Amino acid sequence: MLDLDRKGVLFRLTWPIFIETGMRLLLGNISVFMIARHSDAAVAATGVATQVLNMLIMIFNIVATGSAIIISQHLGAGDRKTASQAVFVSILVNSAFGVAMSAVMLLFAEPIGRMMNVEGETLDYVAVMLRIAGGTCFTQAVIATLGAVFRNYGYTKIPMAVALAMNAANIAGNYLALFEPFGLPAYGVPGVAVSMAASAGIGALWMVVVFLRRFSVRELIAVSRPFPFPILKGIYRIGLPSAAEGVGYNSSQLAVTYLITYMGAEVLAARVYAYNITTFVYILGLSVGMGTQILVGHLVGAGRNGQAYSLTFRNLYIALGSNIVFSLILMAFRFEIVGLYTDSEPIVKLAAAVLVADIFVETGRAFNHIGNGALRGAGDVKVPMVINILSMWGVGVLLCYLFGLQLHWGLIGVWIALGMDEWTRGLALILRWRSRVWERSVLVRRTTAGSS
Repeated sequence: MLDLDRKGVLFRLTWPIFIETGMRLLLGNISVFMIARHSDAAVAATGVATQVLNMLIMIFNIVATGSAIIISQHLGAGDRKTASQAVFVSILVNSAFGVAMSAVMLLFAEPIGRMMNVEGETLDYVAVMLRIAGGTCFTQAVIATLGAVFRNYGYTKIPMAVALAMNAANIAGNYLALFEPFGLPAYGVPGVAVSMAASAGIGALWMVVVFLRRFSVRELIAVSRPFPFPILKGIYRIGLPSAAEGVGYNSSQLAVTYLITYMGAEVLAARVYAYNITTFVYILGLSVGMGTQILVGHLVGAGRNGQAYSLTFRNLYIALGSNIVFSLILMAFRFEIVGLYTDSEPIVKLAAAVLVADIFVETGRAFNHIGNGALRGAGDVKVPMVINILSMWGVGVLLCYLFGLQLHWGLIGVWIALGMDEWTRGLALILRWRSRVWERSVLVRRTTAGSS
């Protein structure tokens, strides 16, 4: 349980999330970095397959996000029974989703790859990765659900430890698959896909074991009899808009990737490298945003809206400052960093140029992470969803098409368009938080002296 009055609560909550987030982002980067020794076609396929898998995770986040907000606000209000019901419902529903999505990936891997406008060797690689890593995506459903539960109960070190273990397993698996140690054959892309699936399986199993030690399954079932349909309705009422925003983002990124395929294989590979590298810039800002969501949820549940309001703006300064600092560091060493992934001079030059333009993207992204986190924590999800989706497609994808293809600015034009999208969304969300209309969306009505 979180002690909201304890000094340094944001730091204690955020640093494990920071490490966990970094490890999760590193998981994809490790695969790209190691498979780059195989071929650029394999790199492009990894990027495409990863985006499809991210879409599946967004589906699982429908339930995970909705339950997280219900859990945090009711724990803040001292209502442990309702929080426990949300835990039970989220596990039950997401487990069913996970099995269903695994079946879809097994049956339709190649058609999905064709929809992404890839062909030949790249299509073969994408299909293999989706069948293996996507066919076992039910483990990602477990990780998303239990991770949300642990974080909102204040057990942020558990998902962190799981992320560390998953990275260790992924590195070892990729090494065995690609570098022929001990005289083993090189398994290439299929081996990397198995490594991704196995590492997720290890993470899911660990979370289940820890969950069974921390929570009483018998008690969760008891408090959820009869089945709490109002909780399920509440999870979807909150989770659907939040997840729709995530699906909107990932689908818009899929659309951007689709547009980039018309620019050539080298540009697509450069995009994959740059995209993976820049994720390290906003790790701290993203983590602070996740911590903001949890703290705002607990604070508004306790009726301390004023503290939630001021906390959000303090955290915005932290996220903005960290994104600027890390962007400048990345810019200073851009050639060396990209050179770690590939020795293709045209790709290195293009990706390095993108890393200069990326500071425009990351400053806007800081507003996004904090604004989204605060509004979600308060339960205000519908209007932010509309803002986000309209900007992602009406600004992001549209301008990527205009700048990248019509004006022939290429990948730099794409990055400028993505930056304009981040700034549009970020400023709109922060202005909404400043208006305090989100106070009407709080699920738990409880007033204290600190609520003003």
